[in-house]
Amino acid sequence: THRNIPTQVGTATEWVSVSAGDIHTLAIKSDGTLWAWGYNSHGQLGDGTTTHRNIPTQVGTATEWVSVSAGDIHTLAIKSDGTLWAWGRNSEGQLGDGTTTDRDIPTQSGTATDWVSVSAGGSHTLALKSDGTLWAWGNNYSGQLGDGTTTARTSPRFIAAGASLASGHAEPMIAVGMYHTAALKSDGTLWAWGNNEFGQLGLGDTAHRNTPEQVGTQADWASIAAGRFHTLALKSDGTLWAWGGNTNGQLGLDDDADRNAPEQVGTDGDWVLVDAGDSHTLALKSDGTLWAWGRNEIGQLGLGHAMDCRAPEQVGVAADWASVDAGSSHIVALKSDGTLWAWGGNDYGELGLGDTAYRDTPTQVGTETVWVSVAADYVRTLALKSDGTLWAWGRNSHGELGLGHTMDRNAPVKVGGDRDWVSASTRLYHTLALKSDGTLWSWGYNGHGQLGDGTNADRTSPGRVDTAANWVSVVAATSTRPR
Repeated sequence: THRNIPTQVGTATEWVSVSAGDIHTLAIKSDGTLWAWGYNSHGQLGDGTTTHRNIPTQVGTATEWVSVSAGDIHTLAIKSDGTLWAWGRNSEGQLGDGTTTDRDIPTQSGTATDWVSVSAGGSHTLALKSDGTLWAWGNNYSGQLGDGTTTARTSPRFIAAGASLASGHAEPMIAVGMYHTAALKSDGTLWAWGNNEFGQLGLGDTAHRNTPEQVGTQADWASIAAGRFHTLALKSDGTLWAWGGNTNGQLGLDDDADRNAPEQVGTDGDWVLVDAGDSHTLALKSDGTLWAWGRNEIGQLGLGHAMDCRAPEQVGVAADWASVDAGSSHIVALKSDGTLWAWGGNDYGELGLGDTAYRDTPTQVGTETVWVSVAADYVRTLALKSDGTLWAWGRNSHGELGLGHTMDRNAPVKVGGDRDWVSASTRLYHTLALKSDGTLWSWGYNGHGQLGDGTNADRTSPGRVDTAANWVSVVAATSTRPR
């Protein structure tokens, strides 16, 4: 379930660092244990499996982890003894162990014991040693390793000396985007190399570089962050600068034009931290406020709406919304008190308010406070209550509500009498849902076999999909429109 406001992960209070990959996350606790969750197709979680995880799962039993970096679908981490470990996808040698074999548990990269910092990119890796030398390995088709070639490397390759600690910081400053790299030296200068099609290197053009090149002449850079195709950096005076791809306004410059050289974000001088997502950015000010901008089609900015923001907008406007989902022209959302709200189009009763009148402000659906999840499709809605019951309303032309008939409903109606539903997904004309015993069920339009029951017959009530009982997630893709 997407979240459009910050939501706490569990109740633990001993987390000390976190690193987000493309679709997986790693974090370290104060006791030195390492935890992982998210997508695990290539073993990037390091738990010895390729099973996805939706809650933090401990990586082995070691208690000496000190830093971790999650790449696209690979992970690297350093232990307190200075050894470097890697796992996940290794098709380009990004694990640095001299092979291209995937690993599903932490595997030591070489025998060196003087690693101090590591940063994982899309399919390449950069790391620093305690003597200030910079090393790189993995994919190199755009010269992102900085070794003067475009040859991939499966083991760490020396890149440069003098890449020591950035002035005023306790850790080296390296930022790795999808195919580009930026780094700070101890003298406060900024360097970049790799892919540059959107100007993400900040060198005033869009030519790729296969060796490090200085960004401007300034020597007052303090920290650096890289998104997929954009880069941001802070100066020692607290100003924030951005450059690179800007399709969704992720540079925060109040437009969507790319930049090939650093440009200041606003005029404020009280920024203290910046972090870049794929096509969005978040940053902190010295007064503790959080700001966000860029792509926001699923509410990832935490601003309570789904509009892209081209300039910094404060996160944390007083609100108690817990989740939201959008249909074709209607919105349904949950509040933290378990109430359900809806607004927008309502031609088929998809708002669940007992009529077909449009609403232009959030309107509560009934008075109950037991809703736990909700899913909106084009003109229908499904929702779960805390007692495990599943409810549906809106358009029902092919039985996609699962109520045993094809009549539309303008208020929530319970789907059967079962109380063990855990998730549901509906798309255009069919629905799939999971039960707590791991079984998968489907109903609605089936003209192209989208119900997975071996037939092409529509179904107006839930029917089980095969005999397996180990289904863990479900997504209903768009059906072909019935003729």
